[in-house]
Amino acid sequence: MQIVGSIATLDTCYTPESFLDQKIAIEIYTQTLDWLINVGVDIILLETLGHSKEIKIAIHYPMIIRSQLG
Repeated sequence: MQIVGSIATLDTCYTPESFLDQKIAIEIYTQTLDWLINVGVDIILLETLGHSKEIKIAIHYPMIIRSQLG
């Protein structure tokens, strides 16, 4: 059995114009992904992300966290 976790967009920014800020996105996604990984989530779904920077951050930071875990 595998456990699936899901990460939605920050705030209600479903459109590119409402993306909050890169620094905020990095902080929130890093914390959220760390929680999901620490509780044993095997698969992480990214849903309804509306800005390319937000998508890149959400994809990039799981790889950094995972590499730090070994």
